[in-house]
Amino acid sequence: MGSRSILVGMEVPIIGSDSLKWIEVPVPSSSSGPSDASAFASADAPCVPPVTEDCSSSIAIGDPPTYLIWKIHKNLPHALELLELSASKDFSKVGLRITFPDALSPLLLLCKNEIDVGSRSHPYLLYALTVSGVAYLLRLGPISNYVSRSGFRLDELAEFNVNAYGPVTSAAAIPSGCLVLGRGDGSLACLQLGSLDPSAPGFVRELRDDSGIGRLWGFMSRGRMVGAVQDLVISVIHGKPLVFVLHSDGMLRVWDLSCHSRLFSNNMNSPTLAG
Repeated sequence: MGSRSILVGMEVPIIGSDSLKWIEVPVPSSSSGPSDASAFASADAPCVPPVTEDCSSSIAIGDPPTYLIWKIHKNLPHALELLELSASKDFSKVGLRITFPDALSPLLLLCKNEIDVGSRSHPYLLYALTVSGVAYLLRLGPISNYVSRSGFRLDELAEFNVNAYGPVTSAAAIPSGCLVLGRGDGSLACLQLGSLDPSAPGFVRELRDDSGIGRLWGFMSRGRMVGAVQDLVISVIHGKPLVFVLHSDGMLRVWDLSCHSRLFSNNMNSPTLAG
């Protein structure tokens, strides 16, 4: 059989991007930053997977759509570059570079802001995780708003320390402010980062297969029931936010986030399943 080459993917420059000016806006460090960083430095492995290669993605929001493109460079892992494009506007001459106190994880999510419905000043939400175990939620405005800005206001930023709850293996989020983390022990951590009050009910909730037992972080421990979370996706079906979770041992589980209950469980490695 003759050999053949397969084009997997390639990166090409956008016309006009060579004249792009980057606006750098730092995320303020907090009391959780230095302590988390020192804890991570002495750990055998990071709480959250680090960036090992350049990573990027994009999302379309609105009608007509605005395209948001983000990228993290492996040689600059503490910075996120964000570009805003629209077919109805000229090519933007500015991009936003958000710098974090610690190196970022590729588990980064960008979506429409449905916490502040109809907000024109903050139409986007950015969920970010650092390898030191801090989860961030940023309310973002159009990039042009940051030309004269030197930082983020307190009402634009929420953060939560997840270092004690790792290792984190996957993440997903919904526009209403809920971040779901898949963990190495097969459980899920639900963080309602849309609430700026950490004492608010449901700010942190755990989903696992300890049937009939309600748990708070650190109070109880059970043996591992399933494999580590390999991937997860959140989809709203008939008004209910459902999280589809694939585990490393082939188990597929579906959870209803509105009532924090498991709806479905099946072994995808079963010999009775074809394909």
